[in-house]
Amino acid sequence: MSFYFKVFMPICKPTILTVTILCAVWTWNDFFMPLMILNSNPDAWTLPIFIYSFMDRYSSSRGIAFTAAQIAMVPMVVFYIIFHKKITQGFSIRNTG
Repeated sequence: MSFYFKVFMPICKPTILTVTILCAVWTWNDFFMPLMILNSNPDAWTLPIFIYSFMDRYSSSRGIAFTAAQIAMVPMVVFYIIFHKKITQGFSIRNTG
């Protein structure tokens, strides 16, 4: 058990963190599942569904939709700025010897 926490986990830490970050981004940007589940309750809409609601069949509020999309990107950009070194480490193979 000590091998697992002293050797294996430090080696896998960047990869685990990268997978966690990519899953968080995927969940944050998910559209179809919340659309199917939350379509009838506007109070529970996620940001992508809220932005989609600005598009109508015959008209659209593109300025408002683009502004809302930029505001929705802010948390993920901040998240990336904080963890960009860990993301890069998770994708790269480094020589530790």
